[in-house]
Amino acid sequence: MFHVPDKNVPGPTYNFFTAKTRLRRSVERLTFGGAPGWIPDAPYDGGPAWRAVAEASYRWTGWLKTGGQIGHRWTARSIDRTFWDAGATAAWKKMSIDVRYSDTNLGVIECGGVNWCAAGIAATFQLDLWKS
Repeated sequence: MFHVPDKNVPGPTYNFFTAKTRLRRSVERLTFGGAPGWIPDAPYDGGPAWRAVAEASYRWTGWLKTGGQIGHRWTARSIDRTFWDAGATAAWKKMSIDVRYSDTNLGVIECGGVNWCAAGIAATFQLDLWKS
């Protein structure tokens, strides 16, 4: 078991183990795949959890790719959820930026009375220092 902070504190914990595999296939500019996963004891005392994700992306040019994923998570003692995202990644030399819109089927009530599960946009900047 991967052990970090105390699991008995309120809120999320990083004290859990995840086993997953990812399968991918590329045909010319199109890439598609899936990833099943299992957590024996999910955060927030969720008990055993399973997760399945399907993904697809398309490379328009050498520097621009679009894609998305859809998935579902089943948890023994928590609320099941469906989630998805769609976005684009632009790359130049050792840098890339990814902009993604994501959402879930959970509302404010299922998210503890706050809007943590609301749809949103996330941007990620990446710098690959050792990329040749």
